[in-house]
Amino acid sequence: MDFYKIPVDNWTCANIVEHYKSELPKTTRKILFDHIKKDLQRVALASSGFDVTRREKAQEILDSWMDWTATIKLKGKTLRHLLNRSQQKVEVLEAKQQELATENASKQMDVIQKKFVNYNIANLRKLCSEDQGDDNEVVRPSSKRKMTSSSSSTSLFNDQGGSESGSSFNMNEKNTSRNQDASLREESGVFDDKEDGERMQDSETSLAYTELENSADWISDGDKDVYEPCLPKEGHTEMTQRDEIDNDLGGRNWKKWASLLQEASKKFSSHKHCLENYSIIRCGAGIIPSDWMEKKMYQSLQAGLLKVDRTQFVDFKPYMSSILGEKSLKNMQQAICSRAPPIDEPRGSKHYVINRVFTQFAQEVFMPDNRDSDIKLSEICYNHLALWPCMYTAISGLTSNLGNLKFLPGERYLEAIDEIRKFRHQEESHMKVDGIVCTEFANIELLSMEVTGHHGLHDKSRAGWDHVKGSCALLAMLSRIAYIFPQGSIELFQEVRVAFVHAHEKALHLWLFNMPSPGIFLLQRISKAIVPSKFDESWRLCELINFLWTLRIEVLNTSKILEKLKTSHMEKALEIELGESRPQYLYDLLRPVTSPSESRITTPTLDKKTEYAKVGEYVLPGSSPIREED
Repeated sequence: MDFYKIPVDNWTCANIVEHYKSELPKTTRKILFDHIKKDLQRVALASSGFDVTRREKAQEILDSWMDWTATIKLKGKTLRHLLNRSQQKVEVLEAKQQELATENASKQMDVIQKKFVNYNIANLRKLCSEDQGDDNEVVRPSSKRKMTSSSSSTSLFNDQGGSESGSSFNMNEKNTSRNQDASLREESGVFDDKEDGERMQDSETSLAYTELENSADWISDGDKDVYEPCLPKEGHTEMTQRDEIDNDLGGRNWKKWASLLQEASKKFSSHKHCLENYSIIRCGAGIIPSDWMEKKMYQSLQAGLLKVDRTQFVDFKPYMSSILGEKSLKNMQQAICSRAPPIDEPRGSKHYVINRVFTQFAQEVFMPDNRDSDIKLSEICYNHLALWPCMYTAISGLTSNLGNLKFLPGERYLEAIDEIRKFRHQEESHMKVDGIVCTEFANIELLSMEVTGHHGLHDKSRAGWDHVKGSCALLAMLSRIAYIFPQGSIELFQEVRVAFVHAHEKALHLWLFNMPSPGIFLLQRISKAIVPSKFDESWRLCELINFLWTLRIEVLNTSKILEKLKTSHMEKALEIELGESRPQYLYDLLRPVTSPSESRITTPTLDKKTEYAKVGEYVLPGSSPIREED
């Protein structure tokens, strides 16, 4: 009991466990925690020997016992899981070696692979479902938990608040050697007792295995066969001509789409972050239809979508060709300077945009001797040298009756997430994005941005995570507009398109998001551009400039629609004050068709530490290069 006379700041779970393990070296975990709990109860109830601060601290730990012990308990489970996975991987590697020497090795590979798959999926889920033990009553996470469990859904539209958004990302190295296995055994020895090894069904089993399923380690090279059906399909999207569309049963038959979405959320959803669970139809140029979609309906929908004008800079062809035709970087820089626009050139004009993009890449991105650019070094270099200057250029000079539009770069909290949670009386949570475009009036966010690592980074799991983050951000941004103008015109609100720019690998993707029918959302990719990193690729700047101009036009169009929506809201609010009946609020239309009618609308919470897995590459859309005919 003398241990509890140390400063209360040192009463961490790790310190207390370490102390008790030194006092009781051969004690099982369950007995160890029983000793700790009983001693804390004695301290909390002591009438003498301990001051008020220590008694209150002991009671505080007891009141949040599950939260307090979760991290330590989870560590043992995580390490044990990694150990078992490493052993499985070693078996796979050994079998691969044998396959080179014997004809029967392929059969052995099949057996081991099936064993590996069954271990990862069936056995773990069975353990979770059969979870039992002395501490079952503390498996359910409290409302203050910051770690998402399987019972705490982060679905958009259920009755649970979810967990706070994580602020860090950690992709652990894959371990395959036997030396690493041994080190894992040693480290996991904190709780490596016989009782744990046999049962693994005690108080934190459900929480621990949910954490493992949602950790970055869950997705590895050995898991590709398990998720092969979920991988995106590359190919060309076939487009249907407008005269081939049945106007009654075509792509805009929202009742049929609602039925398909409801069925997809039950049968085709491989994880809770699949977009069909949010009633989102993903479509657009070069996007392959999801498995749950009917091909003809998707083609009809595609035929009626917004198309991008790719001829907006035809008048500047001689100017651009003369610069891009230079044979060296130095000559290109000189040509840009000699053909610069006049000083009084309006910000945001086509000449201004072309010159700014050319100048930025010629001076900051392209390297002499055609070496690799610094944008390949890190995400921050990519942002500072290429992406953020381009975004500034695209938004420069834009204004509306809602005030000037501005681009704000950097890791920023999305205001829409915070405010929508307050409107819906949910626990506070934050989501950081890599840049936003907003209005001066009410700071309405019209565009969010996610950058998945440095230029050229091939990490589909991380890119998939950012794609989900972007989708959740779009839902929150559209919802906030509905809350700001609740009495606005439904027809105008259906025309509001918020935007998402996603940079991953070497490309930029521009997505538009709107609600064409109550409870159904469209996520449409309208533009894609490769970001050049070498002087030899400078011809791709034309594609990038078209992308930025398209982004500029779409943001401006959305701001104009918001002006009209604001006017309709004010007019209707005045009519209500004069005695007219109150219409349906815009935010009441946001309930997705896949959501049970009795549940309340909630805002998604994405915990980067625990929700990263099973999102990964499996949520990325099937995609092909955007072609003219798309």
